[in-house]
Amino acid sequence: MSAIATTDSLFFHRADAQLDQETAARITAEALRGADDGELFLEYRESESISMEDGRIRAANYDSASGFGLRAVLGEETGYAHAGELSEAALKRAAATVSAVRGGRTGTASVGPRSTNSRLYSDASPLATGEFGTRAATLGEMLDWAQQRRLDRLAPTHLIVPSGSRIAIDYNSGDQPVLAVKLQELFGLTEHPTIAEGRIRLVLHLLSPAQRPIQVTSDLAGFWTGSYKAVRADLRGRYPKHPWPEDPLTAPPTARAKPRGQ
Repeated sequence: MSAIATTDSLFFHRADAQLDQETAARITAEALRGADDGELFLEYRESESISMEDGRIRAANYDSASGFGLRAVLGEETGYAHAGELSEAALKRAAATVSAVRGGRTGTASVGPRSTNSRLYSDASPLATGEFGTRAATLGEMLDWAQQRRLDRLAPTHLIVPSGSRIAIDYNSGDQPVLAVKLQELFGLTEHPTIAEGRIRLVLHLLSPAQRPIQVTSDLAGFWTGSYKAVRADLRGRYPKHPWPEDPLTAPPTARAKPRGQ
């Protein structure tokens, strides 16, 4: 796209344009009629800023501004006018001002700029809603390499359980992240799994060998010493090919069924 085409699109082809190119050319030509020199220059400016603190968006702003300046020169006399908006009415006022040089007078007219600050962001954080994967990707784009590595440590997408399996953490099921894992894969684990350097406990959805929920707990140690005995009595007959030790804390964790013959 040429520079002229870019200019046309910025000032005259916008959905909110208040002035077309032909009208602008006609008014400018009339204002400069009989002058030795003159010009119409156009201005368009955009700015956008995002401020962050501790990895969180605190403020986001967008601003755009447009305007023009019109100058006419006749001999030693100069007429100049500018405005903070590009509209037919503003350009006509400017034209009336600069055309005064034809009568041997000089002058400057200034129209106060029209406020163009637009609020394009709501108070809602883009990291507070949506799927976890989308939020994590958004945050990842904002962080540098070191911050991204720290995020991975504090809020990992997966957790390696005692059996060696790499299990995905579900961040979309409620207020607390969820880890759905087969009960046998946690044998021997006494400390409840956490993230965020131990500050947040995962909600464990303990599954049967058929991947059906057995129990939901935020206290794994309490489950081993409490409900496990009843779960073992209820399910070992239904799933005899899988281990159901009396003492789950000393049994080896496994994601597999028992070997044949056992």
